[in-house]
Amino acid sequence: MIINTFNPMVTMQDINLWYLLEPIAAVLISTILVMYWYRKRRFGFIILMYSLFAYAIAITVKVVFQELTIGYLPQNLYIQGLYYGLQTAILEVGLAYIFARYLVRKRETKAIDGISYGLLLAFWENGILLGVLPIINIISAFAIIHGGTAASSTVYNSIASSNPSLLLGGIPTVSILLGILERVSSIIIHLSWGILAFAAAFYGRKKYLALALPMGLVDFFVPFSKSIGIFHFEILIFLISVASLALAYFGVPFLKRRKGSQRGALPKQHHSSAYNQNAYISENRNNK
Repeated sequence: MIINTFNPMVTMQDINLWYLLEPIAAVLISTILVMYWYRKRRFGFIILMYSLFAYAIAITVKVVFQELTIGYLPQNLYIQGLYYGLQTAILEVGLAYIFARYLVRKRETKAIDGISYGLLLAFWENGILLGVLPIINIISAFAIIHGGTAASSTVYNSIASSNPSLLLGGIPTVSILLGILERVSSIIIHLSWGILAFAAAFYGRKKYLALALPMGLVDFFVPFSKSIGIFHFEILIFLISVASLALAYFGVPFLKRRKGSQRGALPKQHHSSAYNQNAYISENRNNK
């Protein structure tokens, strides 16, 4: 219990800092993967920037769209599933492809850069948006609540209403492990559709985009997380992500050959040619 020194009559539960483990794991896993691949393949700064633009614009549009429309969303789970899934497929996967086209047109790129592109898409979501930012938010809230100021009660009440699981005691082992599994699944599926979107732009073959777009529909299952149980939900998403990676691996030639030609080396193949759902899942996971 915390006594608010600004208002001693108010007592507050402390924030459970064990919940920092999930975003810390997300930062570590995604950062290690990017650093490893950078040391192995030395991708350019321009790939980092284009992947950031693709992801940031997609998420911004999703946030604005959901703010404007989610109040009109019916309770039908299938409609809700399409609502989330189509947004991810059209915006995250679609914009990943569009920015990959700009990238391969304007810069010297190799086919193998698709792996760098996919890893960076995964990094922006899991390392930054759902990694660094939650760490900052939890630590900031912890410090403010312990500050004993007028803001303490405001921040506490906001957490109690929006994310009450942070105030639960004990070590939420299952919740943390499922959360980390969710981040791993997210990394894998962003990598998968990033590879395919880049391959579609690099080779000028829309069949790769046709393989990538349905991967965004993984968010179709978000509204079903409570009805099927959060454990089964996370296992399902993990299996879908692994299947997506297998599809990218066997579907794109350069991955099987483990080498890539520079753009322009294949004359006939080259043409001039990843929010509310996360909060929804976290709430259900923490209620287990």
